[in-house]
Amino acid sequence: MAPTPKQFVFWSTNPKLRPLLSHSLLWSTILLLSATNSFPIAPSTFQYILSSLSLFLLRTTFLLTATLSFFHQSGALRRYAIQFAEGELSKIMNGTLVTLSDLNIDLWRGRIIVQDLVIHNKDREVWEWESPCLARVGRIECTLNFASVIDIPYYGPVCNHVFKDIYTGLVEDVQVFVEKRRNVFNFHLLDDSLDIPDGGVVMEEYYRRRNKGLVISSSENGVNNREQQQQHHAVQDQGSLGDESDSLLTLSQSMSLNADDDRLDASIAREAGSQSSEKMDEAAVIVEKLVGAVSNLGRAATDGGSKALHSAIKNQKENLVKSMKMLHSSTTAYSAAATDNEPVAKPKKDKVAESVSVIRQLGKVVEQNVTDIKDQMSFLQKPPKRKEGLPKKKVDIVRIGSLLLREMRIFTKDVLVQKSNAVVPNDGVPSNTPADTANGDASIPLNQTGWSRPIVIWELAFAGAEFSPHVSARDTTTGLPVVGIPVDRALDIILKRLMTEAAKSNTGRLLETAFGDVFSLMSVKSTPKL
Repeated sequence: MAPTPKQFVFWSTNPKLRPLLSHSLLWSTILLLSATNSFPIAPSTFQYILSSLSLFLLRTTFLLTATLSFFHQSGALRRYAIQFAEGELSKIMNGTLVTLSDLNIDLWRGRIIVQDLVIHNKDREVWEWESPCLARVGRIECTLNFASVIDIPYYGPVCNHVFKDIYTGLVEDVQVFVEKRRNVFNFHLLDDSLDIPDGGVVMEEYYRRRNKGLVISSSENGVNNREQQQQHHAVQDQGSLGDESDSLLTLSQSMSLNADDDRLDASIAREAGSQSSEKMDEAAVIVEKLVGAVSNLGRAATDGGSKALHSAIKNQKENLVKSMKMLHSSTTAYSAAATDNEPVAKPKKDKVAESVSVIRQLGKVVEQNVTDIKDQMSFLQKPPKRKEGLPKKKVDIVRIGSLLLREMRIFTKDVLVQKSNAVVPNDGVPSNTPADTANGDASIPLNQTGWSRPIVIWELAFAGAEFSPHVSARDTTTGLPVVGIPVDRALDIILKRLMTEAAKSNTGRLLETAFGDVFSLMSVKSTPKL
């Protein structure tokens, strides 16, 4: 059944007899009398109203045109448009600072061109992000229907548009910088629905784990630094004595004796450290062989079943037996030394002491490996949870014709593991920021600062069919096929295509930057780990 006509409706697809004083009949009669001069009051009254209204509209149009022309020529209109766009984008991204270099809007052709869109890192001082920005887009060009994308406050879309129509989109020269602090990525801060933990607490834990790997290297350099400081003080003291030869001779003799003692202590410490390092290496070899043999057996059982396991047992039998013998001999010697109170010959004592040292280092190696793996695998922590009790937002439906992405680079830092090769000063803040590296030696590779080599996507095209809803999708109200998809769904489609394309064209680079970081402790530490 067709809806009932309202005011100013003069015909209908389903005409019916109307009452005598209906709106359609009344206004039709008035217009007919006015047109035939049969209604003498109407021409004079309407002529005065129409002439006054037309004059007012003409003056208003002239003033508005002159004002807009002045603001356009002075650049104020463009700056206001840029400021308005930055504010709206900042609202969408949870108050993150967004800046634009240039913005061109062609209302007649429905085209927008954006130059140098920069999304800055949110709360950079609290989270201490090394990169000043999260993403930078060199150029964005799109054609769209302005009436469909503009929402009037307290009213809604113009002309009752249900979908936001975007015909074409071009995105060029994109750089993305991804960083992580514990389980929080820098792009997580753009979502106001996530329950982000306190940044200060997260940073304390982050630096505690990061500085953990620097303790060993700093302790090894302590002896050399002490010798250099003593020699420096000795030179200063000798220069301040002047021409007093006796005092100089006495002081030099005493300092030479002290230096000899310090060198002797340092040599003893280095010998003890070298012996401990040798025992640690020997224990690490035992652990590596045992774990390698067991790992090969488990992999064979998982991949090939019982036959592959039987074949792997034959192949790994010799290595496994040797490793078990080494472990058994060391354990037996350690037990004999703990229970035997009788005097033992010197060669036997040396062998027992060596076995005891290896067993002790074996426990340290296993414990250190477990701790390192737990720390290095911190990326497996779940992302922040979503807040509860949030009001539902309005879902915007979008229709996209085509989208083209050109030359995108993704830089990552500490995504899987936390690099410990940074130089940390006394205040606990690392000095290997991108700015320091850029101003320093240009020969230093980028990955030494913790940043991985970029993942490059040269070109990625999206057709309109990829942004279409499923064929079986139906509107819950009318039962008709659905037209358009939500904005979140469109973003999800783009992200999935990006990941797929990166995996296809950057397989080696992905292994180097992502999965290769899991085993970075093998190169950072001199001792082999699990």
